[in-house]
Amino acid sequence: MRRLRYGHRLSLPIDATVLDHQLLGNIIRYSVDTAIGQITVELLNRSSERMLEQGARLELMFNKNEIRELTS
Repeated sequence: MRRLRYGHRLSLPIDATVLDHQLLGNIIRYSVDTAIGQITVELLNRSSERMLEQGARLELMFNKNEIRELTS
């Protein structure tokens, strides 16, 4: 149902678990484990109070127009 709300540009949800995080000024870099492998996700640091801790579970969704594969 969410997919209809956002349209075809949004990926299906991917379950993930936070392995580690780094605070890089205005960027938070997360290493996460998913069913498709380990990936790095960078987000704008809007509030360090919202930083996810190691072991936190989350659901990732990506705008397909804004992501690029760097390695295969």
